[in-house]
Amino acid sequence: MNNAINYHKRYTKELSYELYGANAEKRETFIRDAAAAGGDPLAGLTPQPDMEHKIWRAQIKVILPLIEIERVTYITLHHGRITGVLGREYWDEAAADYRVLRSLRTGAEIADPYELDIFALRRLGLIHKRLEMLGTVSITPFFNILTDDRERLDFIADLSAKLSRLQLCSHKELERLFAGHHDFVNR
Repeated sequence: MNNAINYHKRYTKELSYELYGANAEKRETFIRDAAAAGGDPLAGLTPQPDMEHKIWRAQIKVILPLIEIERVTYITLHHGRITGVLGREYWDEAAADYRVLRSLRTGAEIADPYELDIFALRRLGLIHKRLEMLGTVSITPFFNILTDDRERLDFIADLSAKLSRLQLCSHKELERLFAGHHDFVNR
Protein backbone atom coordinates (compact mmCIF):
# COMPACT_ATOMS: atom_id res chain seq x y z
CA MET A 1 0.00 0.00 0.00
CA ASN A 2 2.92 2.37 0.68
CA ASN A 3 3.88 2.15 -2.98
CA ALA A 4 0.36 3.18 -4.03
CA ILE A 5 0.60 6.13 -1.66
CA ASN A 6 3.95 7.14 -3.19
CA TYR A 7 2.50 7.01 -6.73
CA HIS A 8 -0.48 9.04 -5.55
CA LYS A 9 1.86 11.64 -4.02
CA ARG A 10 3.86 11.81 -7.25
CA TYR A 11 0.65 12.31 -9.23
CA THR A 12 -0.48 15.07 -6.85
CA LYS A 13 2.91 16.77 -7.18
CA GLU A 14 2.75 16.61 -11.00
CA LEU A 15 -0.79 18.02 -10.88
CA SER A 16 0.40 20.90 -8.71
CA TYR A 17 3.13 21.80 -11.21
CA GLU A 18 0.78 21.56 -14.19
CA LEU A 19 -2.03 23.54 -12.55
CA TYR A 20 0.01 26.21 -10.74
CA GLY A 21 3.37 26.32 -12.55
CA ALA A 22 5.88 28.64 -10.87
CA ASN A 23 3.52 29.65 -8.05
CA ALA A 24 5.15 27.66 -5.23
CA GLU A 25 2.63 28.83 -2.63
CA LYS A 26 -0.37 27.58 -4.64
CA ARG A 27 1.44 24.30 -5.40
CA GLU A 28 2.17 23.71 -1.71
CA THR A 29 -1.40 24.58 -0.74
CA PHE A 30 -2.77 22.19 -3.38
CA ILE A 31 -0.51 19.35 -2.19
CA ARG A 32 -1.36 20.00 1.48
CA ASP A 33 -5.12 20.18 0.79
CA ALA A 34 -5.01 17.03 -1.34
CA ALA A 35 -3.16 15.12 1.40
CA ALA A 36 -5.59 16.32 4.06
CA ALA A 37 -8.63 15.37 2.00
CA GLY A 38 -7.29 11.96 0.95
CA GLY A 39 -8.78 10.42 -2.18
CA ASP A 40 -9.03 12.36 -5.40
CA PRO A 41 -6.76 15.43 -5.45
CA LEU A 42 -9.01 17.02 -8.08
CA ALA A 43 -12.15 16.83 -5.97
CA GLY A 44 -13.45 20.28 -5.18
CA LEU A 45 -11.30 22.15 -7.69
CA THR A 46 -12.96 24.97 -9.56
CA PRO A 47 -12.71 24.39 -13.32
CA GLN A 48 -10.19 26.64 -15.03
CA PRO A 49 -9.41 27.30 -18.69
CA ASP A 50 -7.18 24.56 -20.13
CA MET A 51 -7.51 22.58 -16.87
CA GLU A 52 -8.25 19.25 -18.59
CA HIS A 53 -5.14 19.53 -20.72
CA LYS A 54 -3.02 20.29 -17.66
CA ILE A 55 -4.46 17.27 -15.83
CA TRP A 56 -3.83 15.11 -18.91
CA ARG A 57 -0.17 16.23 -19.00
CA ALA A 58 0.25 15.29 -15.33
CA GLN A 59 -1.36 11.90 -15.99
CA ILE A 60 0.95 11.28 -18.96
CA LYS A 61 4.00 11.99 -16.79
CA VAL A 62 2.93 9.52 -14.11
CA ILE A 63 0.94 6.81 -15.90
CA LEU A 64 2.97 6.11 -19.06
CA PRO A 65 6.20 5.28 -17.19
CA LEU A 66 4.28 2.82 -14.97
CA ILE A 67 2.72 1.19 -18.04
CA GLU A 68 6.15 0.90 -19.67
CA ILE A 69 7.62 -0.71 -16.55
CA GLU A 70 4.79 -3.27 -16.51
CA ARG A 71 5.18 -3.98 -20.24
CA VAL A 72 8.92 -4.59 -19.91
CA THR A 73 8.38 -6.68 -16.76
CA TYR A 74 5.89 -8.94 -18.52
CA ILE A 75 8.17 -9.37 -21.54
CA THR A 76 11.15 -10.11 -19.29
CA LEU A 77 9.22 -12.75 -17.35
CA HIS A 78 7.97 -14.43 -20.53
CA HIS A 79 10.87 -13.62 -22.85
CA GLY A 80 11.52 -17.20 -23.93
CA ARG A 81 7.88 -17.97 -24.63
CA ILE A 82 7.38 -14.73 -26.56
CA THR A 83 10.57 -15.26 -28.55
CA GLY A 84 9.27 -18.72 -29.46
CA VAL A 85 6.20 -17.32 -31.23
CA LEU A 86 7.83 -14.40 -33.03
CA GLY A 87 8.28 -15.16 -36.71
CA ARG A 88 5.70 -17.95 -36.52
CA GLU A 89 2.47 -17.78 -38.45
CA TYR A 90 -0.83 -17.27 -36.67
CA TRP A 91 -4.32 -17.56 -38.13
CA ASP A 92 -5.95 -14.25 -39.00
CA GLU A 93 -9.65 -15.11 -38.86
CA ALA A 94 -10.78 -11.85 -40.46
CA ALA A 95 -8.53 -12.34 -43.50
CA ALA A 96 -8.88 -16.14 -43.44
CA ASP A 97 -5.13 -16.33 -43.94
CA TYR A 98 -1.90 -16.86 -42.05
CA ARG A 99 0.11 -13.87 -40.81
CA VAL A 100 3.18 -13.09 -38.72
CA LEU A 101 3.43 -10.30 -36.15
CA ARG A 102 4.59 -7.08 -37.78
CA SER A 103 5.46 -3.65 -36.48
CA LEU A 104 2.69 -1.11 -37.03
CA ARG A 105 5.35 1.60 -37.52
CA THR A 106 7.58 -0.10 -40.08
CA GLY A 107 5.63 -3.12 -41.32
CA ALA A 108 8.70 -5.26 -40.64
CA GLU A 109 8.40 -8.61 -38.95
CA ILE A 110 8.91 -8.32 -35.19
CA ALA A 111 12.03 -10.21 -34.13
CA ASP A 112 12.68 -8.85 -30.63
CA PRO A 113 10.05 -9.29 -27.90
CA TYR A 114 10.83 -5.79 -26.57
CA GLU A 115 9.52 -4.36 -29.88
CA LEU A 116 6.01 -5.41 -28.84
CA ASP A 117 4.10 -2.37 -27.60
CA ILE A 118 1.38 -2.81 -24.97
CA PHE A 119 -1.30 -3.23 -27.65
CA ALA A 120 0.63 -5.93 -29.54
CA LEU A 121 1.37 -7.66 -26.25
CA ARG A 122 -2.31 -7.71 -25.35
CA ARG A 123 -3.18 -8.89 -28.86
CA LEU A 124 -0.70 -11.74 -28.57
CA GLY A 125 -3.11 -13.52 -26.22
CA LEU A 126 -6.09 -12.98 -28.52
CA ILE A 127 -4.76 -14.48 -31.73
CA HIS A 128 -4.92 -18.15 -32.66
CA LYS A 129 -3.16 -20.77 -34.63
CA ARG A 130 -5.00 -23.08 -36.98
CA LEU A 131 -4.06 -26.72 -37.01
CA GLU A 132 -5.12 -29.03 -39.82
CA MET A 133 -4.68 -32.70 -39.04
CA LEU A 134 -6.38 -35.81 -40.39
CA GLY A 135 -9.03 -33.83 -42.21
CA THR A 136 -10.03 -31.74 -39.18
CA VAL A 137 -9.26 -28.17 -38.25
CA SER A 138 -8.52 -27.07 -34.70
CA ILE A 139 -8.19 -23.47 -33.57
CA THR A 140 -5.97 -23.06 -30.50
CA PRO A 141 -4.47 -20.08 -28.69
CA PHE A 142 -1.30 -18.77 -30.28
CA PHE A 143 0.10 -17.61 -26.93
CA ASN A 144 -1.47 -18.36 -23.55
CA ILE A 145 -1.71 -15.54 -21.04
CA LEU A 146 -2.83 -16.20 -17.46
CA THR A 147 -6.14 -14.63 -16.50
CA ASP A 148 -4.62 -12.20 -13.96
CA ASP A 149 -1.99 -11.11 -16.47
CA ARG A 150 -4.62 -10.78 -19.21
CA GLU A 151 -6.74 -8.53 -17.00
CA ARG A 152 -3.75 -6.35 -16.10
CA LEU A 153 -2.51 -6.08 -19.70
CA ASP A 154 -6.05 -5.22 -20.86
CA PHE A 155 -6.34 -2.60 -18.14
CA ILE A 156 -3.02 -0.85 -18.83
CA ALA A 157 -3.56 -1.03 -22.61
CA ASP A 158 -6.95 0.64 -22.11
CA LEU A 159 -5.32 3.39 -20.01
CA SER A 160 -2.67 3.95 -22.68
CA ALA A 161 -5.33 4.10 -25.40
CA LYS A 162 -7.37 6.58 -23.39
CA LEU A 163 -4.39 8.87 -22.87
CA SER A 164 -3.43 8.63 -26.56
CA ARG A 165 -6.91 9.99 -27.39
CA LEU A 166 -6.32 12.95 -25.02
CA GLN A 167 -8.87 11.55 -22.56
CA LEU A 168 -8.42 11.71 -18.81
CA CYS A 169 -8.18 8.63 -16.65
CA SER A 170 -10.59 8.54 -13.74
CA HIS A 171 -9.54 8.61 -10.11
CA LYS A 172 -10.75 5.01 -9.79
CA GLU A 173 -8.52 3.94 -12.70
CA LEU A 174 -5.52 5.71 -11.18
CA GLU A 175 -6.12 4.04 -7.83
CA ARG A 176 -6.31 0.63 -9.52
CA LEU A 177 -3.10 1.30 -11.46
CA PHE A 178 -1.22 2.50 -8.38
CA ALA A 179 -2.52 -0.29 -6.13
CA GLY A 180 -1.59 -3.09 -8.54
CA HIS A 181 1.68 -1.81 -9.96
CA HIS A 182 4.06 -2.98 -7.24
CA ASP A 183 2.60 -6.49 -7.11
CA PHE A 184 2.69 -6.85 -10.88
CA VAL A 185 6.36 -5.94 -11.21
CA ASN A 186 7.57 -7.72 -8.06
CA ARG A 187 6.30 -11.24 -8.47
